[in-house]
Amino acid sequence: MNIESRRADWRLGSSRSYYERVGTGAPMFFLHGLGGNHLSWWQQVPYFMRSFECVIVDQRGFGLSPDPTACSIARIRATSRRCSTI
Repeated sequence: MNIESRRADWRLGSSRSYYERVGTGAPMFFLHGLGGNHLSWWQQVPYFMRSFECVIVDQRGFGLSPDPTACSIARIRATSRRCSTI
């Protein structure tokens, strides 16, 4: 994204996930579907960052988030639940 963002990894147990934060306000999470990554939201984030802190996440096994095990729908659901820990 061509936006000044704060980039980081968050760890939960042995897993690590990449995310970016940009904007200020209440947090709004952007979680891509299968085959996407954090860049999937490049058109939406500039609009929403005016009013929200946008947290753009790479699901495990996609983009910059490694996943030593196979990806599944259950893992994507688990990542969605883990977002509350950021």
